[in-house]
Amino acid sequence: MTPTPLNRNGEPLWFGGKQEQYLQFIQNDIIPFIEERFHVADYRVLVGLSPTGQFALHSIWNRPGLFNVHMAINTADFNAVGYEKSSVLEKIAAIVESNKQLTGHLYISIPKSGGGQNLQILEGYEKFGLALKSLDGSSFKYKHELTENNGYAAVLPAVTSALHFIFPPELWDPNYRDFMSEKPGQTIQNIKGYYLELSERYGFGAVPKGERYYNRNRLMRMGYVLLKQERNAEAIEMFEY
Repeated sequence: MTPTPLNRNGEPLWFGGKQEQYLQFIQNDIIPFIEERFHVADYRVLVGLSPTGQFALHSIWNRPGLFNVHMAINTADFNAVGYEKSSVLEKIAAIVESNKQLTGHLYISIPKSGGGQNLQILEGYEKFGLALKSLDGSSFKYKHELTENNGYAAVLPAVTSALHFIFPPELWDPNYRDFMSEKPGQTIQNIKGYYLELSERYGFGAVPKGERYYNRNRLMRMGYVLLKQERNAEAIEMFEY
């Protein structure tokens, strides 16, 4: 399912080579299967680990826009059969540069005590980051980091870190009291406006939390705050919302 990588001498390794069939299978079979049977957002995340991390990187330039997020864990830059003289990160930089409308997030990580000790790997990450930064107005976001855990123990911490990068808690869990306004009707408009902007930013419908027990950030609590202030009409509107 991965591209066939080349070794340092430019010779193909023993595995991979059917990445196109696998990508086509995901695009034509798996995605429609999921979307027809489940209530899902129009937002796709592809996670790859070690060799399948190479597949995640390959899919960015080969099928730009098919996924909104790519996580490549325990993975570094590589050259592969059919890539000509470009590495995968060079391929990605080129596709981002040629497609100014391309949006998305790319997260790459590698263990500090493993590949993180390889200066060539680190230089590749840095060079790629600089290439993306030089693209004016690019909405394609990138982050790389070294994880403390070794080997496969790095997977869950890396996924958690990636999710915080893509969905920053300060954006997705704002303090609802900050939306309060003394102007009649403005409080609920502030909430709706915030989540409308968040929806437009990510491309799928983001909604506030209606009721979360023992949590201060919930619409139900905001309704009771308005009731306490004897703003009954606004409280009713909040409860109905």
